[in-house]
Amino acid sequence: MKFIVQLFEGKIVHDFTFELIKAQEYYHWLGNGDFDIIYDDGNFDFENCPYLYELIPVGSVDYVSDFIKKYYPQCKEALVPLNVPECLFGFAGRWINNVYGPDDMCIFDHQRLLHGTCKKLYRKSLTKIKDESNGLYDYTISQNPFFGYQVSEEIDIESEWRVFVFHNEILYIANYSGDCTMFPDIDEIKKMVNIYKGEAPVAYTLDVGIRNDVTIIIECHRFFSCGLYGFHNLAKLPVMLSQTWYEMKNIDKLKGLN
Repeated sequence: MKFIVQLFEGKIVHDFTFELIKAQEYYHWLGNGDFDIIYDDGNFDFENCPYLYELIPVGSVDYVSDFIKKYYPQCKEALVPLNVPECLFGFAGRWINNVYGPDDMCIFDHQRLLHGTCKKLYRKSLTKIKDESNGLYDYTISQNPFFGYQVSEEIDIESEWRVFVFHNEILYIANYSGDCTMFPDIDEIKKMVNIYKGEAPVAYTLDVGIRNDVTIIIECHRFFSCGLYGFHNLAKLPVMLSQTWYEMKNIDKLKGLN
């Protein structure tokens, strides 16, 4: 494995990069084989790199996305946001739909809007991770289009947790926002993982929230550029990053094989 790590002004800034360095030391200590870490301060010579297609990019969403777009343009599908997978809509705890046209918005319960119980809808791009146009929009006064977005009603979430999943196995669950004493329903999380396993990536994060004592899904994300929030599995972290990257750069070949 050859990881190329993004630096910012010559510094490491991502928690997953710090953990990758610790994992390298751990692998060396075990004597089970090392892996390489190369650092990119913005001046790495990709064009003349003899092992370019062995590299596993580790950095921001933009850093990894740009690598895919430039060197694996046929695999841009790997950059499509997972958001809330349709098979998990039943765990959303709110109205949610992928909106491609007017009919997809018509099923929204307009009575809630008319009676003032829901004035804002959250939209998230169906094509770009962390798109700058994601966010809340006032549905009652705004004519902003919702086409091309996953749209859901605004709700209050009391506690948010990140679940780390590898080969459909839950490895770790961490609180990242809200009340850390409100624990999610593990059985509900297991149901989500089990339902999603037929189409899930090899490694991903599953963000869940707690609302009125009910555990609901917030979103999923392939295991790259993900905050770890204390996830510290040095043995599996490099493998998760490596297998995620293999899946992404071969998504055109692997599609339909699951």
